Amino acid sequence: TMLHGREGLRMLNRPDMLWRFFITASLFTVGDILSFMSMQHLDPGTFSLMGKGLSIGLTVLLTRMLLGRKQSSLQYALVTAVAVSTFVFCHQESLSRSSGVASDAAQ
Repeated sequence: TMLHGREGLRMLNRPDMLWRFFITASLFTVGDILSFMSMQHLDPGTFSLMGKGLSIGLTVLLTRMLLGRKQSSLQYALVTAVAVSTFVFCHQESLSRSSGVASDAAQ
């Protein structure tokens, strides 16, 4: 901008780019809020596992939707295995916590 003066400032004034940054910043803000809220209700291991599993699945989904790139059948199978194993782990964790609470209440 120093080399181009006022014309340089006009080149920096790009509402379309501000809109893109606004959308990106808003998505990151919502993600952070959800992350902080979930940390209050999950133990660190479950929180970490859910975060990693979700990020892998979303990466594959958004790569397909936004970039049009397909994964191989093996890659889709591995992502599905990660999602299913994450669900099973969280379900078993929930069952063990409820049975632990029930046995503590019985004593």
